Amino acid sequence: MGAQPTQSSTQQPINRVSKRRHLIALVLSALAGAAIFPTGHCDVEKNPELTSKTYNGVLGTSMTLAVAGVSEAVAERAMKEALSEVDRLDAIVSHYRSDSEVSALNLARSAENASLELISVIELCEDWRARSAGHFSCRLGSVVEQWQKASIENQVPDRVQIRQAARAANRANIDLDVEEQLISLEQPIQLHVSGLAKGYIIDRAFEVLQSFAKGAEALKVDIGGDGRYWAEPGSQGWQVQISTDPLGNDISRNTSITIRDGAVAASGHRDRGYRIGRRSFSHILQPRDGWPPHQAPMAFVVSAEAVDADAVATALASMSPTAGADWVNKLPETEALVIISSGQRIATPGWKQDSQQPHNTTFFALEYEIPTFSIGRYRRPYVAIWITNKDRKLVRNLLLLGESERWAKENTNWWREVGRRDTSILDGLARPTRRPGHYRVVWDGRDDFGQEVTQTEFILHIEAAREHGDADYVKLKIDVNDPTERLLDPDGEIGRIHLTWAGSELRAAY
Repeated sequence: MGAQPTQSSTQQPINRVSKRRHLIALVLSALAGAAIFPTGHCDVEKNPELTSKTYNGVLGTSMTLAVAGVSEAVAERAMKEALSEVDRLDAIVSHYRSDSEVSALNLARSAENASLELISVIELCEDWRARSAGHFSCRLGSVVEQWQKASIENQVPDRVQIRQAARAANRANIDLDVEEQLISLEQPIQLHVSGLAKGYIIDRAFEVLQSFAKGAEALKVDIGGDGRYWAEPGSQGWQVQISTDPLGNDISRNTSITIRDGAVAASGHRDRGYRIGRRSFSHILQPRDGWPPHQAPMAFVVSAEAVDADAVATALASMSPTAGADWVNKLPETEALVIISSGQRIATPGWKQDSQQPHNTTFFALEYEIPTFSIGRYRRPYVAIWITNKDRKLVRNLLLLGESERWAKENTNWWREVGRRDTSILDGLARPTRRPGHYRVVWDGRDDFGQEVTQTEFILHIEAAREHGDADYVKLKIDVNDPTERLLDPDGEIGRIHLTWAGSELRAAY
């Protein structure tokens, strides 16, 4: 692609406090959009050398490579080889290039002597299609073309035709013969591998960078905001700052995570898409029907490899936020932060967000029970658990069971104080009702928007209502300065409640 570096910097040793070389804390900030972009700011902490370069025109965006702990000459050679690898893979998997291998495959429907890289990408696509229960797919190239045509013609496509094309692509077969390097696509499949291709290229570029920068203490490959990071054991790690505001303009909602060995990817809908008339449609399509999701969430994913983070982030964009978070909980070495259109956040339990002012944050674990009733016509209860400050202003929605607005209103206290003011909460935070049993929910000392709360006195609200049953509501005053274990006996629709406190250092590294 002939991309050239636009920035080069070499930092020399400073503050030699110990013989151990420590990693730079390189702060990356997100601009508008769900992706994570570099700011160009570099904070060097006890690190001997850092060479960093940004290349424009890479995969239609920019790429930043960074190497710490080796000479500038070694770093330059490693970066040159990594850039060459990116160019080589772009010629294989890019759907923007008519001369790429994947474009030729889509045209011919079959390929002999296919590259092992293309076969690997297709295998990864099909694997994540299965693992996500169809929420991720690389089969919708023809549907993407229909949306592109509709955008040019300024005419909303026929939804029935779009759905039929998507379903046909889902039913068709892809035949792969790895040994013979043969690929065959059944109509109407057209491969569109962008959902994980960038992550795949990042991983391969990272491997090249690592192999040519022997002895490096830290490495980074960032393409268009998605990145893979590594730092030697015992180091501080790379600090990555991301914007979690849905509109991309509220710096106070920025958050940061620390990664020592792993990858981060993001997906979102607001900055790209199809503009048809006065309507805007997301560029991310739901594989089941080929139609963009309505008010879909933005997602940030951390995983061991960039290709996995990329695929999971793409899949989350077509899932309901709570279902997506529950799915990620079952994936190994993967954590996610999902943000709905109004800004509320859902994080998987292992999501480790850095504190803006690191300190020991007190949080609680609440074990709650949905009781069993021996009655003929039993309906699962609608449950709401939320926290307010002492002035009854909402701090955090901990749990919403019951996705229908009609039945959510049965929890009259929650609806009056919270739900009626923002009905999007039901779309983003509510989960399906649950069977009787014992469950657990945790509060990490943050509000619905991920900000650490500074108050010390709160009210914990618990409400449950059941169709053809009763409605019960309890509230409990809590004080973080008095982290006493609390136990409430069952009361009608609300089973036994057990509240325990703990101190946790939230600043942690992946």
